[in-house]
Amino acid sequence: MISGILMGGFIILLLLDVPIAFALLGAAMIAMYFTGSLMPAAQSMIATVDSFTLLTIPLFIMAGDLMNRGGITSRLVDLSNALVGHLKGALAQTGVVAAMLFGSVSGSAVADTAAVGSAVIPPMLKQGYNPAFSAALIATAGTIGMLMPTSITLIIFAITANLSIAKLLVAGLIPGLIMGILLCVYSYFYAVRNKLEFADRFSWGKLFRAVRKAIIPGITPGIIVTGIVGGVFTPTEAGAVAVVYAACIGAFVYHELDWKGLLDSAVHTIAITGLVMFLIFTSYAFSWVITLERVPEMFSSLLLGGTSSPLVVFLLMNVFLLAIGTFLDPTPTILITVPIFLPIAMQFGIDPTHFAIVFVINMAIAQVSPPAGAVLFTACGLARVSMAQVTPPLLPLMGVQLVSMVIVMLVPSLVLFLPNLFFAN
Repeated sequence: MISGILMGGFIILLLLDVPIAFALLGAAMIAMYFTGSLMPAAQSMIATVDSFTLLTIPLFIMAGDLMNRGGITSRLVDLSNALVGHLKGALAQTGVVAAMLFGSVSGSAVADTAAVGSAVIPPMLKQGYNPAFSAALIATAGTIGMLMPTSITLIIFAITANLSIAKLLVAGLIPGLIMGILLCVYSYFYAVRNKLEFADRFSWGKLFRAVRKAIIPGITPGIIVTGIVGGVFTPTEAGAVAVVYAACIGAFVYHELDWKGLLDSAVHTIAITGLVMFLIFTSYAFSWVITLERVPEMFSSLLLGGTSSPLVVFLLMNVFLLAIGTFLDPTPTILITVPIFLPIAMQFGIDPTHFAIVFVINMAIAQVSPPAGAVLFTACGLARVSMAQVTPPLLPLMGVQLVSMVIVMLVPSLVLFLPNLFFAN
């Protein structure tokens, strides 16, 4: 009864075009009223956001923004071009590699897409690439940042599921590389099929110069991961280190970050953090009612009665996540569904770290899924194409993302190798 009121109220509010955060809160409050538990729920919601660990989110957001303002993007693009500029589809592959590198320092798919797209899409259009394909490629490549060692999405998942942030940040590295490599392979064959651009000859001198210019920002993920793995600092402290490091690079090394840029970055971080924290607050209200109504246990009993195969359960959850991700952002999706799905996954013997990475790949695919993919909107704006135009070239690229998800789902060792190597069980 209460669960029906909760979901019904949420759907009605969404249909009325109420913002997601307010729809979550409104539906939850209506359901709480009927349960008579408004006060305990409010206390739990406040306790949820009153967490030192959540400081990781604004710190990594600011670090990525400072990197972008401090002249990092152009240097990472130059390094990417030096690495793959001699291959067919050089510009397309440069965009993918640059997205992987920038995603390692930004942690945000939207920021990754905006920064790399601004630098790569105009040259792609000049070289004869289809604008719709350019937007679709940079959007899908931008989502790789959700799997890299500074991923905001992985941090939110870890906090929600009470998992180790450090383990998840390390676990996403190999899956992120797999997705990037597959996108590069697709870009190569796309360029061959469409007879696009002649590649430059590989030059060790060019590569050396690009590495020299990009080495300082490029080691940021290494500093973060090494520091966390080595026990030098916690993930929250790593965020603070990244902010100071990014500010010093932009101000004193590249001289492209001044006081105005620092202030603008702080304002931007405050705005984004406010949105994320309010989503966490309202989403917890929604998930609190779900937990109170024992929805996870009902789902678990339903699945246990229908199948005993962990693979089938995993596939069913993936289908559901892909569907819900087309109209919900990753943060509310995580906060609403993880309390339901993670206990079920663990009951079927699925490692929670493995589940987390596959979950986030689902969210990456959802971020470029019409009609509500935020990353896709960003790329379309940069290439000046409509959603209808970008959909045909986007579908095979989403297929590449799906292939990477299937590979990661079927081979758990790709996810668990690094966490098992660096962290004791």
